[in-house]
Amino acid sequence: MEFHLRARSEDTLKPVYQFDGDEVVEAESYEQCMANGYMSTLSFVKGGAEALGLDLDNETVERWKRVCNAAYLIDDFLDTAPDIQTACNMYEASMARVFEATNEQLLNDSSLPPGTDKRLQPAIVLLKNSVGTLSEGRVAQLKNAAATINDIARQKQSCDDPAQYVSFLKREAYYTSILITESASEEVRRQDAYPEFIRWWQHTMALAILGDTAIDLKKDYEQGVTKVAPTVRNIAKIALHGYLPAHAMIHTVPQRRATISSLIERSKFYRT
Repeated sequence: MEFHLRARSEDTLKPVYQFDGDEVVEAESYEQCMANGYMSTLSFVKGGAEALGLDLDNETVERWKRVCNAAYLIDDFLDTAPDIQTACNMYEASMARVFEATNEQLLNDSSLPPGTDKRLQPAIVLLKNSVGTLSEGRVAQLKNAAATINDIARQKQSCDDPAQYVSFLKREAYYTSILITESASEEVRRQDAYPEFIRWWQHTMALAILGDTAIDLKKDYEQGVTKVAPTVRNIAKIALHGYLPAHAMIHTVPQRRATISSLIERSKFYRT
């Protein structure tokens, strides 16, 4: 199907698929969620997937929208928290009850600290609704990935060894990639091109996380996000580990085609 995922497009700001329970989230609240977040990342994913020959369906695109939105708001919650350990504990407790609480309880949850982005609660409800239609095994994989990413965030914060830090970043990239690859519909996952898409997305996430960390290391060190000193050697060490995934993204014709297409699609995101 054809999807037009742009910053203010209808396919971005309005649902392209309805899941059970969505009626509790008002249209205005949905639009506020999707107007920000990692929506530009979704245009990148779409470009690569389609270049590899995947026929994306409404269910997959809508679930990916919600994954990208919730991931952004959760990242922001963890990044802006004055105490990362407390934030991780709160995140872990919240995720544990997501599938036990009703949508109404989640929307009216008063346990979040003051100043928490008001979009976080509806974003979690929208995400819950979308993954509720997946098999128990797939839901378990997504929950495990989310929990592991949280554990890695906790471990990274106290790590001062560059080599160990790189290991954490690679694991973070792998489990982050699962949030996309394991949330596609069964129809999309059964397509012949899907294994190639998984490989491409894993390489992409590894490069993105290693590259962003190298760029932001000085700022993160000054803000207490990491204890790895932002020396030229440490920055170079992290950046050089991005070489292999970067090479993999252009080494074969399918991977190169997906990478180029994703960059083109991403460049269109803010165009009207």
